[in-house]
Amino acid sequence: NVNKLIEDGLGLMTLRGNLIIELSLRISLLLIYWWTDEQIAFERVIQKEEWWLYKNPHTPADLVTVTTPQLFWIVAFIPTAIFLVVGTCQRRPKDSVIAFLGLTMALLLKWNHNQRYKVNGWTSTARFL
Repeated sequence: NVNKLIEDGLGLMTLRGNLIIELSLRISLLLIYWWTDEQIAFERVIQKEEWWLYKNPHTPADLVTVTTPQLFWIVAFIPTAIFLVVGTCQRRPKDSVIAFLGLTMALLLKWNHNQRYKVNGWTSTARFL
């Protein structure tokens, strides 16, 4: 029994839900993300009326540029480190595991949501104006 092993090994007797179901859901979301990442992205044609925004940005690009690896570290590893430090300081590893499960679910759902925008060509701007 997996729950018995978790209970004995980590002291997570009251971990809500079944950990195998939680992990399999995350693995399936990750596989869906990888599959959609290989799909051909929608290419948006910038209209003549929009070129002024790209030629005249509000701020210099050097001040606001965040690379992909930097963004990944900010979004994924900093919250994980905070969860581990707080869980260790308070001696409550169960809370760290639950927080990490919540973080991974939120990230995977957001990544899959963004992939739908990339593949389908949806935009967050109002096109009816």
